[in-house]
Amino acid sequence: MGWSWTRATHYDKKGRIDRKAECDASFNNNCRIERSVMVGSVYYAAVTVLRKYVGTDTDKDARVLYEIPAEEQETFAAVILTGCNMSDYYNFGTKYMDETVGPVEAECPISIINLLTPTNDEYARIWRERCKKHAYERRLVRVKQDKLSKLQYGTKIRFTDRLGRKCIAVKMAPNKQFKRYWWYLPDCNRYYSKSRIPCEFEVLDIA
Repeated sequence: MGWSWTRATHYDKKGRIDRKAECDASFNNNCRIERSVMVGSVYYAAVTVLRKYVGTDTDKDARVLYEIPAEEQETFAAVILTGCNMSDYYNFGTKYMDETVGPVEAECPISIINLLTPTNDEYARIWRERCKKHAYERRLVRVKQDKLSKLQYGTKIRFTDRLGRKCIAVKMAPNKQFKRYWWYLPDCNRYYSKSRIPCEFEVLDIA
């Protein structure tokens, strides 16, 4: 499915389009949204199908809306890319996907993944694993950042960088150039970004 553009009806107090509310409203009463979030400009939701039409596609008038028993209801992941163009009348764009197409975007929170019913669809299973891997890696980064922030100024750490080189970095106090603490590589006399420090590092000296 390609992009669809409509005029938004949900706005926040600053006059910006409420992307989450727009996407929530795009589902009709044949579905129930169990949980939904925006991650950047991408909408993720756990959606339970409550009713579906049964009958032939050739004769839509003969189709009947079937109420799915609670024990047979399935919850799937919806993924919607969103875009805004406030200079156009049709100012809100969406590209709808579900997990069975294996979306490139795979930053769905675990809180939503855990609400989904089991699936035999291979694309959906791979996508769910990619989301879990991303969440795990983000958790490792948060743990790393917490450990680094608690080290005292002057502390030395050792790690292997992305190119396989052994590095020693020193935690430096804020100064005129850096408003927050920063990392210094004495061997090559240069600054080193905190984001590039791997999760596996060794504390050598504690100030």
